[in-house]
Amino acid sequence: MQDILAQPIQIGHHKAKNRIFMPPMFRPWSDDSGKVSDRHLSHYQGRAKGGVGTIVIETTAVLQEYRLSEKNIGIWSDEHIDGLSQMAKAIFENDVLAFIQINHTAVNRALSKDEITTARNAFVDAAIRAEKAGFHGVELHAAHEFLLSHLLSSSHNQQDDEYGGSIDGRSRLLMEIISLVREKTKSDLDLGVRLGIDSLEDGIEFAGKLAPLVDYLSISRGADSVDTISTPPNYPFSPLVYRAELVKPHVTLPVIAVGGINTGAIARQILSKDIADLIAVGRGLLGDPGWAEKALSYRDDEIQPFRN
Repeated sequence: MQDILAQPIQIGHHKAKNRIFMPPMFRPWSDDSGKVSDRHLSHYQGRAKGGVGTIVIETTAVLQEYRLSEKNIGIWSDEHIDGLSQMAKAIFENDVLAFIQINHTAVNRALSKDEITTARNAFVDAAIRAEKAGFHGVELHAAHEFLLSHLLSSSHNQQDDEYGGSIDGRSRLLMEIISLVREKTKSDLDLGVRLGIDSLEDGIEFAGKLAPLVDYLSISRGADSVDTISTPPNYPFSPLVYRAELVKPHVTLPVIAVGGINTGAIARQILSKDIADLIAVGRGLLGDPGWAEKALSYRDDEIQPFRN
């Protein structure tokens, strides 16, 4: 029987060669221009050569004034396409799926209609640039302390218009972006969402709304900086993995789990228990470009309980 960690999986229109997924992790190696650096290219090429099945390029700013830092990669201009194209090529030349996460930092107040329109258009234009750069797909960042996550959150959304209040209102901008990206890009550009969950009821409902429209959900925490969902005593995995486990029964598309997955044994346990369909490995791949290859070649059935 094939190792569950090595099994291929279909993500939208493309097939990943295994279940190991490198999530987006910010590397402060750009400059004020937002262009890709040689260090970025070397970093991602090394992980692609190291056996991972899918790579998502780190949070990439859709607007210069709403980037994570002055050293954040940008996708707000056509001038970024060439460098991003080199990055995508360095990944998919190694038989690895290349996705890119696009993002807008939070605005800690209500947004005007013009600001909503600007943000929506910026996400859509960024997705079009990602397609031109040759990526297999785009990931919308709707988790952590960023704009789309703030709007989804009942405790952080400050809108008193159609973008606030109900589940439908709070998810309106995200749904509009998805609809327009689908309309303005080719049908084989895959689309994923990094979905932050702070409320179990809301998270499941958001996942259900998104599932028919996107190609995967990568589950993480939402806009709250503290853990708002209680993990059962003696749960062997991280609180973020528990969120993925809660979502997965309610959708049929691939679900990605992240958090504390630092050995192949832990990854296999999560997959075999049907908690998630893919395993996102962050720190392991930052520390060792060959983490995936080693995890696939070494079988260790021991699993240590998650510890903060």
